[in-house]
Parts: sequence; structure tokens; C-alpha cells
Amino acid sequence: MRKFKNQIALLLLILPLAVFCQRKDDIVIGKKYKIQSLVLNEIREYWIYLPESYNQSQSKYPVLVLLDGETYFHSATGVIHFLAMNKLIPEMIVVALPNIDRTKDLTPSHSDVGPNNEIMKNILSTSGGGDKFLGFISNELMPIIDKNYRTDSIKTLVGHSFGGLFAINSLLQNNKCFKAYIAIDPPLWWDNGLLINKLKNETDSDKLFGQFLFLTSSKETNIVQQRTSQVNFYTELSKKHYSSLKSQFQTFDDENHASVMLVSLNAGLKYIFNEYNLSDIKSKSISELKIHYEMLSSKWNTGILPSEELLRLAGNDCLEKHDITKAIDFYKLNVLCHPTSPDTYIDLARAYQIDSNNDQAIKNYKLALQFKPNNKSVKKILKRKISHK
Repeated sequence: MRKFKNQIALLLLILPLAVFCQRKDDIVIGKKYKIQSLVLNEIREYWIYLPESYNQSQSKYPVLVLLDGETYFHSATGVIHFLAMNKLIPEMIVVALPNIDRTKDLTPSHSDVGPNNEIMKNILSTSGGGDKFLGFISNELMPIIDKNYRTDSIKTLVGHSFGGLFAINSLLQNNKCFKAYIAIDPPLWWDNGLLINKLKNETDSDKLFGQFLFLTSSKETNIVQQRTSQVNFYTELSKKHYSSLKSQFQTFDDENHASVMLVSLNAGLKYIFNEYNLSDIKSKSISELKIHYEMLSSKWNTGILPSEELLRLAGNDCLEKHDITKAIDFYKLNVLCHPTSPDTYIDLARAYQIDSNNDQAIKNYKLALQFKPNNKSVKKILKRKISHK
């Protein structure tokens, strides 16, 4: 009976959780693509979710790489959409990776030892391909994503169970691809605490591991090492005092190994991006806004700009309050931050119209046409305004 329980517990780690999806032709949340991987010597599928504003802006977006894609794509993109809609996190592109051999791809070493030190040669026979899979993601897949989509350098890796183990392995390898990690209930007892020991033996106190780690744990299971190994890892990490890495370990004792995924994703994203968006942007001055994003850029070690949508909403709010001067300031900043977007010039031109500054309105409508020459409504406005000058 004990051996049977251990095998069931391991299967929870190995097998992605079952999902049921109903296809609706009129609701599309993503697209599927394939890539021939030279590293893995196989064809791999990846699924893409784009933010709602993607096709209406020229902004660059953070990227979230989601392991166990076939299991979590629908639910995870829903969480991300909701948080972004409420300005708790930035909108982001999601790259979801479905599994072929989950045990092979997500484990950092070959081991026959399962939960509670049970020998499970058949179940774990393919383990140990994690480094190759990380090479595929970093060196083959992400360059394609960066080439085909408007991405910035803020990339987050999210993994649950064996996926969380994979995320921790990536973190410890100082992988340059990711700046943030959400590792959800990982079995850090793997291979006699391989990753805990690797962290213990790390002597470079200045080593850059990334900017953020959010590690979570579900309630105790019959895998007795699970929580203990996670606590041991985080204790060792805390001893290192890495100045570049901000981390948090959160336990969810009301959640089991399955249900902990979504609450961890929700909490992890809010932790990582807690200062990213300004929910009270409407009350900020332009100088305060610039200071905030300069701080963020320094924190993330990359250039971060307020999104086109965020600045537009702030400008529109000022117009509704009849504060035309502040509205123009927000629209000007939007042009400065997103100079290739025709909509930013149209917003500014309309504000100048309201302010009876026809010369500036015409100038910005013309600039909008440089980036979208076939905009008929702008052409009509210009024709009418020029003829009335």
C-alpha cells in the first residue's frame, strides 16, 4: 500500500493535470506554432497569447514562458488578462510549451529515486534532459519570439511541480534569458537534494541569479520531503544575501499540489510586478511619472516605459475633467515613449483641436499619416482643416 501511494504521489509530479476545453470559433485566445529544434532533435510546439492591446499599439511587452502549456494555457492567460486589466501587472505575451516527455525535459539530472526514496526505474527512466530543454528555450525558441513579436527584456519563467524544479535549475544556472521565476511547489528533494547542494556550493557572492524568485509550497502531502526540501532550499538561498535577487517563499496550506498552481501564479505575478504599473497614474504629475519609470528601469536593469494604453487612459481622464493642459502633457509623453504609433499623434492632435491650436493639430495629424498613410478619417480631417485655414 505504501509503495502504491508513493507511485500515485510521483504521478502527480510527472503528469500534467487534466483539463477540459470546449472550442469556440468566435473566441480565440491564442495560436499554435511549431519549431524544428536542433538541440532536442525533434519538432516542438509552442502556443502564443497576445495581449488585447497588442494589435492597436506599437508597445513592447514582457514575456511569460509557461511550462505544461497544454494544461495551464487557458487558465493562466485568464489570470494574466484579469490582473493586467486591473492594472496590477503589465500586459504580457505568453509563450506556452506543451509536453512531449515531461520527465525528460523538466528534470535536471537522471535519477531513479522517487518520493520517499522509492526506487522507480521504469517511471523515471527518461529523466535528466532539463539542461537540453533549457538550451532549446534560451537559444532556439526565445530568439524567434523576440524576432517575431514586440518583446522587451523582462521575461518570466513559470513552472509547477517538475516545472518548478526546472525553473529553480534555470535560476541556479544564471540563465541570461529570464529575469524572474515563479517556482510552484517544486520537488527539491530530487536526486538527493541536487539543487540544494548546488546552491550550498556556490561561492560567488556577486553572481547574478536574476531579479525575482517567487517560490511556493502546498499543504503537506505523503511526499514527506516536499516541504522540507523547499524550506531547506530557501534557507540556504537566504544565507547567500544576493543583492541582485529579491525573493519570497510563500506557503499555501489550504491548497493541495494541484490547486496551488493558480493561486501561486496570481500571487507571484503581483509580487514580481508590484511596482510596475501605477494604479493612481491619474493623480501623478509628468515629473513623478518619469521618476517612477526611471526607478523601475534601474530595478529591472533595463529600459521600462509606461505603456501606450496607460498614458492614453491618463490623458483621456484629464480631458473628461477639462484639464486640457495636463491631457496634452500626457499625450506628448505618449508620443515621446511610443514615437512609431500613429494613435499617439492622433490623440495629441485631437487634444490640440480642443485647445484651438490648429497648427499643432494639423502637424500631429500629418505625423500620424506617416505611420499609417491609409487612415481615411485623418485624411478627411486634414482636408477639412487645411481648406479652412
